[in-house]
Amino acid sequence: MKKTIPIITLIIATVALVAFNDPGRHTFKNAGGAVSGYCGDPAGGSLTCTVCHSGPPATPISGLITSDIPLGGYTPNTTYTITATITRAGHSRFGFGISPQNASGAFIGTLVNTDPETQLTGSGNTYITHAFDGTSGTGSKTWTFNWTAPPQGTGSATFYGAFNVTNSNFTMNGDTVYTSTLLVAEDLSTGPTELGPNERAFSVYPNPATDLITIRTHSNLLGSTYMITDQAGRQVQSGKLLRENTPIDLSALATGAYLIRIGEQESRTFKVMKE
Repeated sequence: MKKTIPIITLIIATVALVAFNDPGRHTFKNAGGAVSGYCGDPAGGSLTCTVCHSGPPATPISGLITSDIPLGGYTPNTTYTITATITRAGHSRFGFGISPQNASGAFIGTLVNTDPETQLTGSGNTYITHAFDGTSGTGSKTWTFNWTAPPQGTGSATFYGAFNVTNSNFTMNGDTVYTSTLLVAEDLSTGPTELGPNERAFSVYPNPATDLITIRTHSNLLGSTYMITDQAGRQVQSGKLLRENTPIDLSALATGAYLIRIGEQESRTFKVMKE
């Protein structure tokens, strides 16, 4: 009997050591939800899941985040459905994290969890991610949640997202991370009204436009950059404002809504309809 107790103690210690070093324990430590601040967002320092999951660099892909927000932009204080989808054949375990912010990292609107496969995280519920029961899929995975738009005058919002496709090898090595964004403007209905404060700094006209628009700015802001993106967040044109009234040729663009972001640190965003 005297030898039985040490043997049992040794067995318990061995089991505990194996459990502590179980590779699966590390693999699925984020299976219950991604850590907030790692979805390529400005507030998180543009970090992604690659901080923990080693593998190839994060690959940006457009269109992984979609919504039912109209092309003309969101109506303030209105709730919309946001959909996040990642696809990769031959894989069965997926994760994601998304946060709506502006270019300075301020959180925009309110996230609303609507499904047991997702959950809110971060201070003030400013991020949304998968839940433990929301990681399994056959070649793809889709999550949905709601977003309530902010008050009038807030301006555009970008949904920053990171998606992790695991290789299910019970380690954190060899996983593949993708990033995607969805830029949405505020619908101010008419005219070349700027989205957000300081509307006198820049203006865009005419709106709607056909083949040509003009960006007007103050002389002390000459040299500011501009970027035009479509509703999927793809950049279609960019340049610098070299005069107080800079003409921009839109003739090569398809009919539809576009967002024009002007400036860098203190950027302003306009919605323009091309007819």
